[in-house]
Amino acid sequence: MASGQPPWGGEGRPERGVPQLGTLGGGNHFIELQGNIGSDTLYVQLHSGSRGFGHGLATNYFQLAKKENPAIKALDLGYFTPESAHYRDYLNAVAAGGNFAIVNRLAMFEQISIARAPRAPSRPATTTRKPDIPS
Repeated sequence: MASGQPPWGGEGRPERGVPQLGTLGGGNHFIELQGNIGSDTLYVQLHSGSRGFGHGLATNYFQLAKKENPAIKALDLGYFTPESAHYRDYLNAVAAGGNFAIVNRLAMFEQISIARAPRAPSRPATTTRKPDIPS
């Protein structure tokens, strides 16, 4: 893996998350409308994450951590020490996953904003009836 590059492929396949940008996901991810009756204000709360991109990065780095330290039995307990060849790349990958999550939420809020935007009034229906003209 070239330094500074995400560990594409592998068991985690983080590239599968790229087309998921702007999508909610499953599990505990949600979009919720909340209203304040006193002020007639509508709020939107959204919880989502880095989708398959972050999960794939984590899976691949946990695999690398286990190779580097075979004493690690549970992949979610993998770690890198500052002396590790993967340490800086892992920190960058964590930042990339966080950035992906931020952009993912921004893309969804943009879509919510578009859906909630006031619409131009529709044109009145045309009729074939002739207007009454006084003689």
